[in-house]
Amino acid sequence: MKTTMTAIGVALVLLVAQQAGQAQQPGSAASWGIGLSASADDSPLLVRGQDPGACGCRGEQCPVCCPTPYCIDRWQAFGELLYLQPRNVDVTIGVPIAGVIDIDPPPVGPALVVDSEYRPGFRVGFARALDECASVGITYSHLDTHQTINPTVDPTTQTIFPLVIDPTQVIPGSTFDTAFGRQDVDFRIVDMDFRHVFRACDRYALSYSIGARYVHLRQDFAASFFAPVVADDQNVFTRIRFDGAGVRLGLEGERHAANSCLMVYGKAAASFVAGDFRAAYLEAQPDQLPSVDTSWKAGRVISMLDLELGGGWASPDGNFRVTAGYMVSGWFNVVKTSEWIRAVQTSDYVGLGDAISFDGLVVRTEFRF
Repeated sequence: MKTTMTAIGVALVLLVAQQAGQAQQPGSAASWGIGLSASADDSPLLVRGQDPGACGCRGEQCPVCCPTPYCIDRWQAFGELLYLQPRNVDVTIGVPIAGVIDIDPPPVGPALVVDSEYRPGFRVGFARALDECASVGITYSHLDTHQTINPTVDPTTQTIFPLVIDPTQVIPGSTFDTAFGRQDVDFRIVDMDFRHVFRACDRYALSYSIGARYVHLRQDFAASFFAPVVADDQNVFTRIRFDGAGVRLGLEGERHAANSCLMVYGKAAASFVAGDFRAAYLEAQPDQLPSVDTSWKAGRVISMLDLELGGGWASPDGNFRVTAGYMVSGWFNVVKTSEWIRAVQTSDYVGLGDAISFDGLVVRTEFRF
C-alpha cells in the first residue's frame, strides 16, 4: 500500500510541476495570475463574461448574465449533504417457526431481516487552480448508517429459529421468543485529484481527473436471541474492516443555459483500491466463554464505480453555485457481513467477495474565489 501511494504521489507532483512550468511562460495569461487581466497594474479578478478572450471563448460571445465554465478560479471550496442508502448489505437473523427448535424446521412467518435505510452524510473539499485549465484538490467523504430490529413472537405457539449462529450451537428443543439485530455500515473516503479542462466554451465544459483514493469501510453486526431462561440466551457479534488505497480516474461535464443561470452536470469515476479485509466472529452465551471465536484476514482489490447526474444554479459572476443530483456508487469484490457469517457456519473461507452499493441524493454548495 505504501508503494502504491508513493507512486501516485510522484505522478501528481510531476503533473503539478508541469502545469506550474507552463504558468511561468512569458506572455501567458497564467503569468499574470489565474483569472487576472494582463494589464500593468495587476487588476483584480475579472467578472466572467466581461472579457470573452480572458474566459477562453475562442472568438464566441460570452453571455453577460451567466458564468463561463471554462475559467477556473484560484480557489474552490465546497460542502455536500449526502443522503444515501447502502444496498445488498441485508442480514437475515432468523425466521419464526412453529413449536420448538428442531432440525430444518419450516418457517411460518416472514424472515427477520436487518437492512440499512437512508442516512445523512457529508462530503467537503477544496481545490487550488494551477492555470486556466488545471487544478488540484482534496475531498473527504463521511457516512454512518445503522439499522435495528427487535422482533417478537407468541411463545405459546412459535419460536425464533436463529440463522446467524453456528449450526453446532443450535440446541434442539430450545425456544427464543424475542430477538434483536443491529447492523452498521460506514465509510470514510479521501480523494486527491488533478483536474484538467480539455474542452470548453461559453456554455459548457468537459474535464478529466487523475488521482488517488483512500478508503476505510466498516461493517459491524450484532444479534441476540432471548430465551425464557437467561442462561440459554445466544449472542453473535461480527466485525469487518477494510483499509486500502489506489488510483482514481474521473470525467465531468456541465452545460449552462443560454439565457439563465441554470445548469446541468454529470460526473463519472472509476477507482481501483488495493487493501486488506479483516473480519472477526464471536458467539457466546451470558457469563460463559465464547463458544465460537474466529477471525480472518486477506488482501483484495476492490473496484468502485461512481455516477452522479443533476442540475443547479450558478450566480452571474460564477463565484457561488448550488446543485442537487442523484448518485450511485457500486463497490465490487467486497467481503460483506452475510457472506462472512455463512463462511463461518460452513467453514468455507474460499472466494469471499461480493458487491454492495450506495445511492441517494447529493446537495452541493460551492464557493469560487
